[in-house]
Amino acid sequence: LRRKVQAITGKTPAAYILQIRLSNAQRMLDKNPELSIGDVAFRCGFSDQSHFSHAFQKAFGVSPSQWARRAK
Repeated sequence: LRRKVQAITGKTPAAYILQIRLSNAQRMLDKNPELSIGDVAFRCGFSDQSHFSHAFQKAFGVSPSQWARRAK
């Protein structure tokens, strides 16, 4: 399964799932900028807000709170 996912996506399954979760968080912040960052992290499957913020900033170049402010 790992080789098939990597052949199709070019990413490991864990990296691909992380990308999907972060994309969901991005859409959620766009639609609901009033949600807390912790709530968005929890709804997208992150158990730790710090890990979520770090991964979000690494993927999109801005923090989740900056992204939410931009969406307002």
